[in-house]
Amino acid sequence: MRVQLKGSAAATIVLFLLLTSIGLAGCGERNPKQGGEASASPSSGEVLPKAQEQEQTIMTPPALRVTAAGETFEAPYGSYCWSSEGQGVCADMPYPPDPAKQGAYAAVKEGDLVKLAFDKEPSALTVMASFDGRERPDEAVEVREGGFAAGAGKRLYIVSAEWPEGKVPYFIEVEGAPEVAAEKAAAYRQIAWDVLGESERDRVTEDWKQAEVAVYKGEVGWLISPDREAKKAETLEGRSLVSVTFHTEQDALLGPHVTVIDTETDRIVGFLPRM
Repeated sequence: MRVQLKGSAAATIVLFLLLTSIGLAGCGERNPKQGGEASASPSSGEVLPKAQEQEQTIMTPPALRVTAAGETFEAPYGSYCWSSEGQGVCADMPYPPDPAKQGAYAAVKEGDLVKLAFDKEPSALTVMASFDGRERPDEAVEVREGGFAAGAGKRLYIVSAEWPEGKVPYFIEVEGAPEVAAEKAAAYRQIAWDVLGESERDRVTEDWKQAEVAVYKGEVGWLISPDREAKKAETLEGRSLVSVTFHTEQDALLGPHVTVIDTETDRIVGFLPRM
């Protein structure tokens, strides 16, 4: 069937189609990034304008990266106030701190250098050592060669850095294994060697004068006493002890021969049990 349109009806339809095509031509995809790019907030995941992101960076103190024993980690902040470009912020942190739980822990040898590296060089820097149990007051630690030398034992180090924007404390836990003086080490080796029987000496696989001597921090609940009987060693808790280790042909089966010596009396308190 063929429909014919006459007069004004046909003109109306033509005008409608023309206006519709003009409207469609003016529509297009809008750019969602117009008006400035946005980025995600590192703390909340919310999208922040660039200006706000930069402001957040300005109000954060410089990070402290610590390198010790071949590993690098970031030290946590303590409580601080920070101001920049006419704005300021204060942050309260838990005290006493537990940096080890946050990965700010290093086990090194006494005297090893603990290196400190800031994102921005501070105008002033101090380091204090705090001791477990508060058995002694905090002590100032010399800053040298971009860090400090680790002391003996487990210590909490408080690194205080200062900038024009504010002063910030950082916390690090470092455990330094005490070194035994060379002369004392030789004496301890001699003591341990003298009590070995001839057959035990024959099984030692190294020069006994080079045997390892170390501060003993292991289990002292049970030791083989000098009279070769297994005894409980409760009285040794808290004592200053060293161990002398002789490696033998039977290490794979029994383990090394380890002698434990009291450094206050220079007497053998026992031997570690062998398998």
